[in-house]
Amino acid sequence: MKNRFHLIFTILIISALFFPINAQLGLPQVEEVYGGRITDIEVVALNSVTSRIFITTESANSMFYADVDHSGSTPVFGAFSTVADVDTNDGFGKNIESVRADGASGQIFFTHQRNIYSVSTTAGSLSMLSNGVLAIETYDGNLYFVKEIGGGLELHFGAINPASGVFTEHSDSPISIASSFSTPPQQNTAVRVNPANDSIYVFLEGSPSQIFCSNTTYNSLTSASLFTELDTTGLGVADNYRSFGIAPDGRLYIGGRTGVEPNHFKRVAFSDNNGASWDTLRVPFGGTDGPNIECAGSGANYSVMFGSNIGVNRGENLTDWNGFGWNGFETHANDGTVACDPLNPNVVYMTTDQGIGASTDRGETIFEIDEGVEAVQVNDFDMNTAKTIGWTASKSGIRRVENYASASENWRIMFPMGDGSPYYSIAMDQSDSTGNTAYAGNVRVYKTTDGGFSWDRIFDVQDPSWGFSFWSYISSIKIHPENNEVVIIGVNSPDNGVKGGIFWTEDGGSTWDKLDTTPYNTEVLDFEFVYNSDSTTTIYVACEYVSDGTSSSYGVKTITYDPSVGVPVFENSMIGETGTVITNFGARDLAHNDAGDIFVAGNNGATYEPRVYVKYADSTHWEMLPTATLPGIGRVPAITVGETPDGNQTPFIAVDSNIYYLDVNTWKLGFSYPIGMDINVLFWDDLLVGTGTGLYGHFFNSTTGLDDKRDIATPNTFHLTQNFPNPFNPKTTIRYEIPFSARVKLSIFNIAGQEVDILVNEMQPANTYSVSWNAGKFPSGVYFYRLETFSANLPNLGTCRWRTVCAARFPDGEDRVRRLDRRRTSA
Repeated sequence: MKNRFHLIFTILIISALFFPINAQLGLPQVEEVYGGRITDIEVVALNSVTSRIFITTESANSMFYADVDHSGSTPVFGAFSTVADVDTNDGFGKNIESVRADGASGQIFFTHQRNIYSVSTTAGSLSMLSNGVLAIETYDGNLYFVKEIGGGLELHFGAINPASGVFTEHSDSPISIASSFSTPPQQNTAVRVNPANDSIYVFLEGSPSQIFCSNTTYNSLTSASLFTELDTTGLGVADNYRSFGIAPDGRLYIGGRTGVEPNHFKRVAFSDNNGASWDTLRVPFGGTDGPNIECAGSGANYSVMFGSNIGVNRGENLTDWNGFGWNGFETHANDGTVACDPLNPNVVYMTTDQGIGASTDRGETIFEIDEGVEAVQVNDFDMNTAKTIGWTASKSGIRRVENYASASENWRIMFPMGDGSPYYSIAMDQSDSTGNTAYAGNVRVYKTTDGGFSWDRIFDVQDPSWGFSFWSYISSIKIHPENNEVVIIGVNSPDNGVKGGIFWTEDGGSTWDKLDTTPYNTEVLDFEFVYNSDSTTTIYVACEYVSDGTSSSYGVKTITYDPSVGVPVFENSMIGETGTVITNFGARDLAHNDAGDIFVAGNNGATYEPRVYVKYADSTHWEMLPTATLPGIGRVPAITVGETPDGNQTPFIAVDSNIYYLDVNTWKLGFSYPIGMDINVLFWDDLLVGTGTGLYGHFFNSTTGLDDKRDIATPNTFHLTQNFPNPFNPKTTIRYEIPFSARVKLSIFNIAGQEVDILVNEMQPANTYSVSWNAGKFPSGVYFYRLETFSANLPNLGTCRWRTVCAARFPDGEDRVRRLDRRRTSA
């Protein structure tokens, strides 16, 4: 992975520039692992031929947008870019609640922790409008939002400037909706405009729900406007309704679910008389309820979309309903937000197991439009020894890469047997030279021998005979290094109680045995195999630190496997230097070096201090490595053993969003990802990092990572080359100093050598200058600064010193700067 030519993130947190060069990690480059969990979708018309999609994600990359061109016979879906100012680095992250936009101005409004914000796609445009907000809506150039005040509800409203996007609250705003309400404010609330009568409706989740309707139209609200609560008693109290929508003909729809997971179904109710009576039906498909109800079409000829299902003919009968993609799909739609394109009712959008899907035939066939959506939560990674084939397990599917680190590198996504449940573990059979044999784990274990084109389900945590709880999952899978028929899997149960387990097979998964670990519990997080000289294998088990008051899990357990005996032997054997068992330790990840030394990373169980232990190959006990240079408190999810530039093996660990490496007895900071960014996996090649936004590759730098050099073909031209990972859209400052008066041109080029932006192109006197560049307005990619000077009478200055300074704004507000001095001889 020394040379990467495909897309990488367009942001930089320029942290790598600030560490010692002798062993620093290079800047992260993202692999083409697109998709992720989508939490909300909003689509607006910018003009008569262009619509814009906004999505929020369960990721440090909080919000993306893409344009759809409707000028031709078939819509053209553009790639997604991140929205500047809205990500973890700006204090948001994965917890944005809802998003709305204004088509005329392109302005975006969203809620986060019950605060409402306004932002555009241009960096530096973020502002907070109000707090305590339960729901928002934009309609016909207006913004509406509902707030809880003193135990009651009130509606705020006003106009959005069509040119600037600035919201101005109306002089009669706010007006009271209700002095009290029965639904707690943390539950779902919605505000909508009825296109048939132009009234404002406010919905609150409940059993039954509450709905309030204004007595004046949306564009004639005054301080005298009143809201009346509609009758929802006809819904009964057996089912909880949390979704609300209004059809083009004014019909009210609410949606909920009936039953208990995993045996639950959607329920839809509708009313044509403003709630005086309700018809209800159970959608004949499993799954949970979606967060909204959307209608596609006009008049009485519309479809109703709810979660992963769509009902034609207004969804009045059971036979009218079907699942999205009933006649063809790339990946399954899941029960998330749905949206309709305002320029074409046949174009609909939905969340999918992979990310975001679209349809041009009103849901009959669906396809992915994830390009640029860098929000994949990578949970595990494995690769062959040649580093040409790799597999990832993520919250949104399994991915396989072929011809890794070459011009023909290709990523392919798959969902074994159509299973869209999040995947937590992956193991690749190293004895299969084709790289086609792998095991993938979510709440089941799947096996493939043909590279993922077909799969067999070989284990199911939810099999009643195992006795696991509903939320249990396969946390780790490992294949024996000398016998690929021997596989071990770990089960973790994150809900109440200590109910994990270990299973093993000697026939490639045809039959399984549960390992007896009595009286010790094993909430497994990782395994590590060490093949011994006597043909036995030692399997180390990293166990989460957890207790339910009666039983507990902790530390590293040991399993010895002797093929001549066949039954693995379990030991609770994490013995410390004093000869006692280490119990106050939550082990999360294991690694070993070529010498056979075993490293384990995790946290002190009681105080959450970072901990790393080593058991040397010739030792019978574990030693704790020094922690003085590590943060006092921080999540330690991953460890790997890698190499420094001088060829020495050393452990690398993740602590929160930082990567450290051990230099003799001192942990040194190797790279800082943005604050709040989750690191889940470390894998050495030089270093692959699986995060909550995707898979990154690093390589060691022998220099600062900047290529600041003279263009031999063009005298007096200097290039400053810098990579920007994209999720966090830096407000990048380029600073330069010219020692003589000259015309200066400062340009931005993409990796293809095309000039995409000009920041400066004018005569400038000798001075030091600062120019800001917003990387967020460009698609993901590698970009280059080029600073050129032109002078008809360039003085013979001999050797001139140029200073180039790069800076990034960090979350704490501090501008951190590194100066790079270069010398050049004038032409």
